[in-house]
Amino acid sequence: MWLEPPGELQQQEPLEAARPTPVSGAWIGEVSEGISYQVCMNVPKDLRQPGSVTYFDGLSCGGEIRHVNEAAGLHTFVETLTFGNVANGGACADDGRIETQLNPDGSLDWDWFPTDSNEVQVSGTLRRVSSCP
Repeated sequence: MWLEPPGELQQQEPLEAARPTPVSGAWIGEVSEGISYQVCMNVPKDLRQPGSVTYFDGLSCGGEIRHVNEAAGLHTFVETLTFGNVANGGACADDGRIETQLNPDGSLDWDWFPTDSNEVQVSGTLRRVSSCP
């Protein structure tokens, strides 16, 4: 009689390795919505993992980003701020949506939308850096 090993001992399919995307890495640049300030965004190699965003030089807030979609090179992230946001007594929105698209010159178009709107409120172009300040 042949017995099957318990489920936890059976060989399982290896998880698919995360493939870095062209938008993975650290990005920094000036963005504007009537006032200008800097943004630095860390996009993880594995888009299933959270990344981070920080706003500075005019604002002081930041938090987590999560990749939610990619279509024709347009990457969409949702943002949840954890410091400097309205919920914590700051001036920044609590959450929003970020859309990015890589340009032929290697820069990254960056647009921010309120969660309940399809109108761009903040936009700019970011450049790749080794890390965020």
